Amino acid sequence: MKNAQAGLKMSVLDRGYFGQPESANFSSDKSRKILISHSFGLFILPDHLLKKADMLVSISGFREFHTTGREGKFSKRLVNLMLKRFGSGSFDVTRDFRSMCSAESDEISATEDGIIKLAEDLERLSNSALDVEHLKKIPYVLLVQGTDDRIVWPERAEDLNASIPGSRLIMVDGAGHGLPFTHYEKCMEIVFDHLEMQKKGFVPVCRSD
Repeated sequence: MKNAQAGLKMSVLDRGYFGQPESANFSSDKSRKILISHSFGLFILPDHLLKKADMLVSISGFREFHTTGREGKFSKRLVNLMLKRFGSGSFDVTRDFRSMCSAESDEISATEDGIIKLAEDLERLSNSALDVEHLKKIPYVLLVQGTDDRIVWPERAEDLNASIPGSRLIMVDGAGHGLPFTHYEKCMEIVFDHLEMQKKGFVPVCRSD
């Protein structure tokens, strides 16, 4: 793996949908601190990590999940359908959602506690608006979005990009919402290319103190 060759140390923050939850923290050394989030994960990044981050990579990120127009109608219908199925105790909804994201299910199903957390997060998803002010304090912000995403439409990434001065948006042709699963190597390539551009001074710092 390219990240292993670069000596990248990774700590995973896991809500525990499919197993035990895991917390994450940065090491105390002077190495560069990078946060990578996917979709709604951007909303639940802990403040103490955001404050220490040198770089944020948001994949399929957005400011608001529900918008106006046909995209908003589709997203509301999708969330309501998932909540209804969670309420009926269906464990298949997570597999179906992964399929919609163009990600292989690999026979992964959420645990009973995971179903509860997923339902809670779906409720939060419907009622949350991202406060971008704390993101503006991170020196480098990189946004990665799939052109074929039908869960978070590319316009949502463009909206998020416009709200953070100095951020950079990279579109991945043909990728859906499951971008970190279906195009993992491409995502890591984008991250490392961005880091190289930072070293060469080609990427502006977007910190707003």
